Amino acid sequence: MVEGGSRSILVAGGGFSGLAVIAELVRQAESGDISIAWLDERGHFGKGVAYGQDDPHYLLNVRADRMGLFAEEPQGFYTWLQEGESLVAADAYVSRALYGKYLVALREKILTDAKEKGISVVMEQARITGASPDSQGLLLTTDRGAYGGGLLVLATGNGDAKCFPWVRPETKTYLPSLWDKGSWDKLSSMAVSHPERPVFLLGSGLTMVDATVRLARELPHIRVLALSRHGLLPCAHSEETSAKQTGWRKPDIALSASALMCFLREEAAQAQALGVPWQHVMDAMRPDTPALWRGLGSDGQRRALRHAISWWNVHRHRIPAPALRLLEQRRANGFLEIVAGRILDVADTADGLEVMVEERSIRRRVAASVMLNCTGPQLDIRRSANPLIMDLYKQGALQPSANGLGVAVTEQGAAKGSWKNLVYPIGPLLAGEDLETTAVPEIRRHAALLARRLLERR
Repeated sequence: MVEGGSRSILVAGGGFSGLAVIAELVRQAESGDISIAWLDERGHFGKGVAYGQDDPHYLLNVRADRMGLFAEEPQGFYTWLQEGESLVAADAYVSRALYGKYLVALREKILTDAKEKGISVVMEQARITGASPDSQGLLLTTDRGAYGGGLLVLATGNGDAKCFPWVRPETKTYLPSLWDKGSWDKLSSMAVSHPERPVFLLGSGLTMVDATVRLARELPHIRVLALSRHGLLPCAHSEETSAKQTGWRKPDIALSASALMCFLREEAAQAQALGVPWQHVMDAMRPDTPALWRGLGSDGQRRALRHAISWWNVHRHRIPAPALRLLEQRRANGFLEIVAGRILDVADTADGLEVMVEERSIRRRVAASVMLNCTGPQLDIRRSANPLIMDLYKQGALQPSANGLGVAVTEQGAAKGSWKNLVYPIGPLLAGEDLETTAVPEIRRHAALLARRLLERR
């Protein structure tokens, strides 16, 4: 058992969010002020799942000069690339594997800085199964023993994939996530075994793009069918590097979701009339997004999630222009079909699976070799597959946000619930509060603020 106390902080999650919080804690803390226990099931400390992929062809969706770990140094990653003689442009979209190396390099520097300050940082590969409050704060139960601490940072990242009622235990041709160990090998093996059938991708967002681009590179003769509710593809980043001002102005009053979308379209049109790409307007409004989201109120947020979020996502979460050109080329050549609809049922067959699809009230059967879930993570904590999240929820230590995404938090960033000021979420768990909580610029800003709040409690 690792003992904790009022000066110790537990960080659950080894990805970017966990690293960002620890980096800021070490940076902001006085010498010897705290101790940190950092736990992660996979042991990928710093890289997590997102940046732990070895394939060099999975690219970042944000340009290199905006991916620094620290909010005060947004160009930190680009500077690191230049120091390492990686001669790439500031606006380049480099591989996630390379970004993972940057995070590991920073992790080692942070550990060195912590040691010089007399701050203990213990990294443990362990699966956290539960938590309980105790006299020192709280206790985490893991498969490697118990860990005590005064505070818990929930940096669990994107949760497991969403589940669907038509997924049965005996279905062998359904893959829940591209990022699970061995998923790509299984997908490519089944695709090659039945090349006359398409690979069925559920979802048409960023993960679908990753899978389709890799299939086009490694198995160019394999067809892909991607299905989502609206059949929308992510838009591309602008290739215009002009520094012209967008003229973006935050609305003076709170707007409904529909009024806000109209306002945004008007701002984009005005910018384009001045020769500024609409993408620059979306980028300029990012710092104001949390306030605009909160201004909708919980009812307005739920309406936005039902009716507008798909259009928001494809404009906000964009891809490099070459990737979109490849997708359009694959569509034109008959190797990619994008379908707007929903799945009614899935059945295993001797040659793969059959999917009953409904497209605008018209039903058809699709024979596919394999299905990959690309719909993104489960953000409703009431359906979480993470044992720690579910245990905290069942004990009342976490409450779902009013709109159903992530957890509800206080003004000081603590999770609302029966454990007062003990649990502090970061990353996707804050989606209900701020909407934009998964990209590096937002996470590093949250990490700096959270570290300051935690240190003020010492």
